[in-house]
Amino acid sequence: MAGGLNPQNVSDMISALAKFKTDASQAVMELEAAGNECVENLEGDPTGPKANASLQEKTGKIKEQIGRAAHIAMQLYEELEAARRAASKADDF
Repeated sequence: MAGGLNPQNVSDMISALAKFKTDASQAVMELEAAGNECVENLEGDPTGPKANASLQEKTGKIKEQIGRAAHIAMQLYEELEAARRAASKADDF
């Protein structure tokens, strides 16, 4: 594997990124729900929608990072699978 990475370490990194994605996605959903609930509870207070819009903007940035983590996990998985295929071919000789 490139850079001398251990396949188990790469698998562990992929698992950690998957856990981050799951946990962070859940937290974002909870934040967005809380923001929406605040707007409903403030009934017409103009600060509610403004604060919620700011919250939604921030959670959007978090979602971007979650997407990047998922992309990195996919790249690591593809690299791991390529290394496994190469090792299998080498074993065939």
